[in-house]
Amino acid sequence: MVYKKLLNTIKERLDTMATEWLSEVRKNEYFKTYQKLEDEVIRKRGGILYAQLAQWLQSGGDFKKSEEYFFNLGAERYEEGFPLTEVHLALYVTKKIFWRNIDWRETITGSFQTEHAQEIMGVLNDYFDLGNFYVTRGYFQTLLKHIGDEKCLKKDEIEKLLCKGNLTINLWGKENFNL
Repeated sequence: MVYKKLLNTIKERLDTMATEWLSEVRKNEYFKTYQKLEDEVIRKRGGILYAQLAQWLQSGGDFKKSEEYFFNLGAERYEEGFPLTEVHLALYVTKKIFWRNIDWRETITGSFQTEHAQEIMGVLNDYFDLGNFYVTRGYFQTLLKHIGDEKCLKKDEIEKLLCKGNLTINLWGKENFNL
């Protein structure tokens, strides 16, 4: 029952979340590589991730398929020239949009009881956090394959893949620092 309600929410809000994803990509200065893509491609990529989440929930949270999905996603983004930081930010924003689209007022006080809400939050955090882990594995495994080629990566190429963008931020009104 708990997962069914969540699945229905994802299916009902899929287009809205994909559109929000497109909007976030277009306005965020750290999505330079994504911003080179056409709107429909960006929207579709956001929608696929939410559809994958729905499939994962439907399978009862079996991580094997999602592990493969995220691993391949990391490998694909490396091949496309995405900086790893941008891929991680994309997953963070996807998660943020997802949480924003869950109506927790009804969820916590209505069909979900507190223990179910805690379970669901844990399961969903696992999905996104382990997703980041497997994206990183796929990304680095593909990177390592290229390092073994005659086309060895140079320092500036590695820097572009791993450190692209100004990561100086202001947290909680304190002095800026580099992450």
